[in-house]
Parts: sequence; C-alpha cells; structure tokens
Amino acid sequence: MKKGIDTLGLPKYYKLIAQELPKDWYYGSFMHTFGDARKSIRLVASEKRAGGFRGQSIWDGNHKYDPIKHDPIIMQDLKFHNNLKQEFPDLDVQFSFFCEHNIKGDPLKRLIDKCLKEARYISIVNSVWKGDLVLDGSVINEIHGMKSAKPRKGSYNFSYDGQEMRDRNVPADMKVHESCLVFWAWTSWCNGKWTVAIDEKTGKPKDQTPIPDRIDYLDPKKLDGIVQLMRDKGVTKLDPRIIYKAFSDDHGIRKPDPKANKPVILAPKAQREVKLVSANGQLVHKFGRILPYKDGGIRTYASQWGFEIADKARRLQNGDPICRLIIDDKDMGTVNPAHRENKYR
Repeated sequence: MKKGIDTLGLPKYYKLIAQELPKDWYYGSFMHTFGDARKSIRLVASEKRAGGFRGQSIWDGNHKYDPIKHDPIIMQDLKFHNNLKQEFPDLDVQFSFFCEHNIKGDPLKRLIDKCLKEARYISIVNSVWKGDLVLDGSVINEIHGMKSAKPRKGSYNFSYDGQEMRDRNVPADMKVHESCLVFWAWTSWCNGKWTVAIDEKTGKPKDQTPIPDRIDYLDPKKLDGIVQLMRDKGVTKLDPRIIYKAFSDDHGIRKPDPKANKPVILAPKAQREVKLVSANGQLVHKFGRILPYKDGGIRTYASQWGFEIADKARRLQNGDPICRLIIDDKDMGTVNPAHRENKYR
C-alpha cells in the first residue's frame, strides 16, 4: 500500500506540495475544477519527491456523464497524462476519467476501452459513485469514504474524498484497506473548505463557499497534521466518557481563532487542571481554561497543534508519542496527541 494526499485543489497550493510532500507519496489533482492544473502538476513532479500522481479529469456535482461534452476533455487530459509519464518515467501515473461517476454497462465499457486504447504506460482509474466497478483487472477501481464497499477482486485505490479524515481512526481504516494500491488522505482543506459537516437544522453543508472565494486550503501546519494521521497511532486507551479531538472544530471564522484546529478535550467534569504527561510524569502540555460544555460537561483547548504536542512527547520519550491524560490529578488513560481518541465519525 502506497500513501497519498488527495490534493484536489492543487493549483491553489502547489508550491507547498512541491516542497513538503513526503518522499515517495502520491499526489492528486482535479484537472479543471480549481483552474488549469497542468502547470502545477508538472512543477510538483519536477521536484522528484512524489512516487506517483493521479489526475481527475471530469467532476460534476450531479455525477452525470455526457459523452458529447465530456469525451473530448477526457481524451485531451489522457494525452497530458501520457506526456507526463514520458517526461517523468519514474513517476507512477494514474488517470481517472471521471471523479465519482454513475456510469453503468455499455457506456462505461465504451469509455474505458477508449481510454485503454490511448493510454501509454499509465493506469486508468475507475472512480465510482453509483457507477459500475470493473473487476476484470483492466483498470484500478477507486472508492471514496469508509461506507464504500471494497471491490470483490482486482486492484483498487481508497480515498477519504468527501469524508473528514480528522474525525477518523486513520490507522484502523488503513488496516481495513491494507490491500489497496494507494490510500489517499483527504480533508476539507484539500478543497479549500473549513468543514464538510452538514448543518443539523437545515440539512445543508455548513460551508457552501464557492470555489473562487475559498481560503481554507492546506498550509504547512495543516499538512503536517494530516501527515501525522497517516502514521502509526500506537496502543492507547482512554476513559470512554472522554473525547480527545486532535483537531477542534473550525467554525469558519475569518478573523484569527486561536482555538481552531487545536486539540480539545470533552469530559464529564474538571475543576482545576487538565494536562498531558509523559510516562515518567514529565509535563508535555497543559490545557487552557476549563469551559462549560453541554449536559454539564467541560471542554478545554490546547495552545499548540496536536502533532506539535506529539513531537514534544517523542523528544522526551525516545520516539514514543503516547501521553497520559491527567484531570485534577486523576489518570484518565492514554492518547497519542496527534490522533483522535473515542467517538469516531
């Protein structure tokens, strides 16, 4: 299994990915949705950090394929992928003709056959929504989100695209999909959104910002945070009444919010102090002011990012990030500060 970051909005932050993509990881991009991505894709490839690239040619919010409209675009994008492979022969190049399609039966077979005929040393990706999987081994199937069923046979990629990985037990999900070719990290930041959550009152997405107005893209700290999620979590056990969120909610506030995306602890009660300590009791991080939370509980926020706290723990403990959570001098169990603990969603 290879690791990748599904940087679908790549044209908006390609310099970051060119400089900081982990060595041999894969990167991805929409070809047109966030602007013409070709220059950005080539620039990242030229740094020779990436192990592979997967482009998404067509994106349609209704998942509707129109061969007259879409086929010329698909074939032009396929030609770009062929040329990319020729220019960077060590790069594993994958081409997805339609991101999350609903194509079934003969129309899908016709389109895939057309792509396979023109492909030159690149792989064709079949990214499905409610469309057909192809199980004859001719293409790489791709599924999005943990509710999607794994293909019964054949090669496949997995991406969190559309599902917030910050709220998941990522190492456990990686175990579920350990047989996939590429396990793609994805967060709303990859597409410039602050959240993909649905408003319980309206039933609509909380962030409906149109692409030209989006600003919540990946930056160095956000990138470091999601890369840490793809690392081993270690063995942890926390009091089940407590939720440790490595990334607190970002409510889309445009002025600086010191709490946004920092760890938050939700607990039944605390009166004096909440802290993380190393195995020998050394202070790793002290949480801030204790605030009220629903149903008589409390919440308290960290002042650093979760991955920063985990890195400090590693320095103190010969590489071990696991900390003990202490509330009012009572040991509540262990967490990895870079990973969520309890009540995954």
